[in-house]
Amino acid sequence: ASSFGYTTSPPGTKCIFGVDARDENSHCILDGGDYGSMGWCYTSSDRSSWGSCGDGCPLYGANKVLQERIQALENRLDEQAKDGIRDEIAAEDGEAAATAVESTTGAPARSAHAASPRGR
Repeated sequence: ASSFGYTTSPPGTKCIFGVDARDENSHCILDGGDYGSMGWCYTSSDRSSWGSCGDGCPLYGANKVLQERIQALENRLDEQAKDGIRDEIAAEDGEAAATAVESTTGAPARSAHAASPRGR
């Protein structure tokens, strides 16, 4: 496809930043949403081709701040989940150890009781 003398790139084509000052060397150009809700970027250094950006493209401004906060929250939740799993495993190991201790402790007590003065 063509647009104003430019070729549109197929989905998945990598953006080339730094070709236009509006991309600030790091993100897609929004242009009021005229070329996609996620913006657009040049896909060739000579500006002959471009493509609409997708959800995997880098964000900037307020959207970038929100993305970073969401990512930090996801990381915290992942750590808490890992801690919870470790706690569950430790609790299960503790229960298994307590059961083993009860069995070990219980057996000698029975034999000790049988050998007590009452058992004679």
